[in-house]
Amino acid sequence: MRQEEIKTPDLSEEISDDSPKEQDKEAAEDHSDLMTRRDFLKTAAQTVLAIGAGRLVGHLLGSSIQDTLEETQKPEVVLTPETIENIPVYGLKEPITSFKQIKRFYKSIDETPNMSPDEKFLKRKEALNPKERYLEIAVLKSAYDSFARRKSETGVGFVEWMKMTTDTMNVCFANAKPPSEIKAVLKRILVVPDNVADEFWDKDAFNNGKGNNFDFTWLGKTKEILPLSTDISWGISLDYRVNPNNNIDNIGHGGSFWSCTCKNNCFSFEYPPGGTQKEKALEYPVQNNSLVNSNGTWLDCGQSHELLHYLFNLPDEYGFDLHLNNGQHLVVATGSFQKPWVSPYLSLLSKHHIEKKLRDCIREGCGNGYSFQDIPENIAIKSSEFAEVQNIKVVRMSNDINERILEEIPSALAIDRTISASKEQLVRDREYILQLNYLDKTKNKNIGLYIPYLPFIMSKLRGLDDPQFQIIPFGEGVFDPKKEQVMYLFDESDAASKIEEEKRLYGFTPFAAMKVSGTNAWCIWAQQFI
Repeated sequence: MRQEEIKTPDLSEEISDDSPKEQDKEAAEDHSDLMTRRDFLKTAAQTVLAIGAGRLVGHLLGSSIQDTLEETQKPEVVLTPETIENIPVYGLKEPITSFKQIKRFYKSIDETPNMSPDEKFLKRKEALNPKERYLEIAVLKSAYDSFARRKSETGVGFVEWMKMTTDTMNVCFANAKPPSEIKAVLKRILVVPDNVADEFWDKDAFNNGKGNNFDFTWLGKTKEILPLSTDISWGISLDYRVNPNNNIDNIGHGGSFWSCTCKNNCFSFEYPPGGTQKEKALEYPVQNNSLVNSNGTWLDCGQSHELLHYLFNLPDEYGFDLHLNNGQHLVVATGSFQKPWVSPYLSLLSKHHIEKKLRDCIREGCGNGYSFQDIPENIAIKSSEFAEVQNIKVVRMSNDINERILEEIPSALAIDRTISASKEQLVRDREYILQLNYLDKTKNKNIGLYIPYLPFIMSKLRGLDDPQFQIIPFGEGVFDPKKEQVMYLFDESDAASKIEEEKRLYGFTPFAAMKVSGTNAWCIWAQQFI
């Protein structure tokens, strides 16, 4: 389920053995300050861990996983898996009895049980496939049993549901424009008894709005003790799906559900997931995965949205939204993976993550989307035949991070109806969004267009240091400075059909467009008129 303001535990819990000293440490209550998930994402992006890195790199690059295995003793057998849908599931044949047992289990399957968390971080970057991210799911026994009881109603048990969720993410990345080779791999599932979770998770506090959810609590509890071959472990505490016969869209009950049916040699994702009338549909070519067995299965894109951050280290795209004077001025409607679709921006970022081997959501910046600092050295925004670019202002963040002040760039140069600005000018004083003023000659009207740095980052990712952008009046939209703007980001092959869908569903009419230099993507601005 998507959790917008959950609180996060301290993710720095140390891994160690079960000595008396460790038992005393585990018995102590953690009273560290908590922050919201949104604050955590913001903070973690600025806290890249570098302590001892130079010393560790030299040590690690000279050895392989096999060398390390030969130096360690044969691990003890702690839990025996039951294979379901080709996934090892632990905690069924031999119930898990404590969190200490889970720690021993991790050591028993770890290729490098004696490595520190920092050493494993570097070793993962060296040894693991940079195109793959390895996921463990921990599910409470009560939730696992609920999936089993409801299989005749929903069509899937828990293991199959998680496989379909994972395969949905991979299908979306593979069919993105441009496509990405990044891939989630479901390594294993742990079935955790509810009383074991009670050792470290206060369910009542969470239900009363005063504590952490299980998913993020579990992530914090396990992040530093996972085996080398596992990137993250994500927790699921309950079966929150409604009865699809009584609630066709699940609105108000959590999750962001779409149904998936394998038909006509396609995976067809549809919304709302129940009923016969569908507002939206996305189709992808059939691949050989668990979705070939899907027949109207409800899948939660709220899960894929959260894993976007913690498994793939990718950002909330709505971080580019603009609020001024307590009002919404710009909405970046790229989806943030809350539907079975990956935007051109996220796809380009994931490709860059593969190249840079970024895979740690904490040490490398949780939700690493490359900020306003990661733009080309020079940017030019040109007029078109029907739009005369006149000047640029910026939204500049004040000392109070919650306030943003609109100011002109005094050194922006207008040359032959072209606005040119350097990176130095644009990133000064935490600037991150432009207000481009231009004359729409088709309507003889001045337009104030908000442009986030997202398209500039995309051009930089494609290797352009001097990109040029051109503003084009677009469609039949009428600009109203009092209404919020919505910016879409579509591949040019999808733009026409996507805009027609937005018109039909929400009354959004486009009024301006700009191609993202170096890509096939277009930024399209619209406002709602119903």
